[in-house]
Amino acid sequence: VHEEVKQQIITFDIPLRDTSSAGLGITIKGKTSIVDGKSIDLGIFVKSILTGGAAFRDKRLRSNDQILIVNDVSLVNVPNIDAATILQDAVRKEIQPGIIKITISRMLNDEQDPNAKHVKEIELLSSSLTITNDENELDLTNFVSSANRKPPMSKN
Repeated sequence: VHEEVKQQIITFDIPLRDTSSAGLGITIKGKTSIVDGKSIDLGIFVKSILTGGAAFRDKRLRSNDQILIVNDVSLVNVPNIDAATILQDAVRKEIQPGIIKITISRMLNDEQDPNAKHVKEIELLSSSLTITNDENELDLTNFVSSANRKPPMSKN
C-alpha cells in the first residue's frame, strides 16, 4: 500500500524586529538520495529553530520544512553544497525592510517518508566546509556576520 505523500507550499513574511544581526535563526540540512549509484540532492531543509531568533519568535517555521525560496531567491535545483552561501546572501537581500520572505514545502502526513531509508541527511550549518569521505557527510558550519568575526592575528 503506497500512501500518497501530501505536501503544502506556504509563504511566510517573518519579521526580523531587533534580530536582524541574527538573521532568520535556523540551522539547515541538505538531504540526498542515492539513485543508480549516484547521489542526488533533494533540497535544503530546516534542521532546527534557534531560540531567540526571528523564526523562533514567529513560530511558523518547523523542523523538516523544505526551504524553496528566500527573499525571491530560489533554492530549487541548487546543489546542497552551494545552498548555505546562497541562503546567507538571500537573507541579506531585503525586499521589504525588516522582513524575510520565505517559501517552504511541508509534508502534511505525520508518517515517515516511505523512501526515507534511501535518503541521507547532510548537515549544512555554514562558514567552514569539511568533507569526511568515510562517512560521506558534508558539514558547513554556521555563517557568522562579519561584525562578530575576530580579525586574524597579524605577525609583524
